[in-house]
Amino acid sequence: MKYYRIDHSVKEKEIGKFPQIKEGKYMFNVKDERFIGNSKYYLKKIDFSPLVPDLVLWKSAKPTDLLSANALGIIFGFVISNKLKEIFEKYNTNAVQFFKIDVYKKDTLLDNYWFMKYYNTSNEYINFSDSEIWEVENSFTKVQRKNVTDYNDFLEAKEKCAYPRSLHIFKIRINENTDKSFFVLSNIEGGYGLFVSENLKNKIENAGCTGIVFKELNESYP
Repeated sequence: MKYYRIDHSVKEKEIGKFPQIKEGKYMFNVKDERFIGNSKYYLKKIDFSPLVPDLVLWKSAKPTDLLSANALGIIFGFVISNKLKEIFEKYNTNAVQFFKIDVYKKDTLLDNYWFMKYYNTSNEYINFSDSEIWEVENSFTKVQRKNVTDYNDFLEAKEKCAYPRSLHIFKIRINENTDKSFFVLSNIEGGYGLFVSENLKNKIENAGCTGIVFKELNESYP
């Protein structure tokens, strides 16, 4: 099955301005342990209603189905519309969960947005023997190519890396028997990424969802 990585559109004609979110407003203390950006919830499922920031669009930004934002606390996931959420919910593969988030355009509340938070990664879907694995320093500098045959081998090699070194996956190949509609991968370019099947990509496109770019598996990111 063919997969694509989801990214934000940067076309001004479509989104107005990149990034679309000007700022996050925090009506609470960000040190509150209920804050969604608390490190204890990093790639963890949350079983309560967390504190999330309000988001403010730039005046020239358009409210697309996928919004580009880098506000504190909403880095590991996407800000999406009701329409896009409903599509993902039909195919949820224990990778993400959704939390209501308020988005403002000037003084108008747009109440149809959600934060889709990653809570599980699926690197076991990677065909490691056909992928390119490198030990890197400070996340970017290639030091040594590693011979990794499978997921367990990858975990063992990863455990042996000490900061500032880590393992990074280049030229990703997905196992041919993978049948998931979407999943999250880690230790890749950009840190994390959401990948969707060609079937799900077509459904999103046919629904007319905006603000989204589908990149080939190993196309440069961002």
